[in-house]
Amino acid sequence: MRTVLRASLRTHTRRYISAAVAVVIGVSFIVVTSLLSDATRAGLVAGVEVPYRGADVVVTDVDADEAARIVDRARTQPVSTEVRSVRPSRTSSLSRSK
Repeated sequence: MRTVLRASLRTHTRRYISAAVAVVIGVSFIVVTSLLSDATRAGLVAGVEVPYRGADVVVTDVDADEAARIVDRARTQPVSTEVRSVRPSRTSSLSRSK
């Protein structure tokens, strides 16, 4: 068995090296694609979370007038000490610190 293996390795060395190189290239392509995908996903998620960082309350789907009423009401509540950010738009966010 060993003699057959050695003879095959001597005879078909280029074939085995080519197959090994093809496997290494394929695996490295999959690894690089996975790393780029994870980095892109992390970047997109981090960009979405930035406006809401530190917020205790997030209010969505309100217009500017309703957002102003909510802010005024939040400022008069004894629980909230500060309303830090208000962005009246399609998605409004309110945050209060404790």
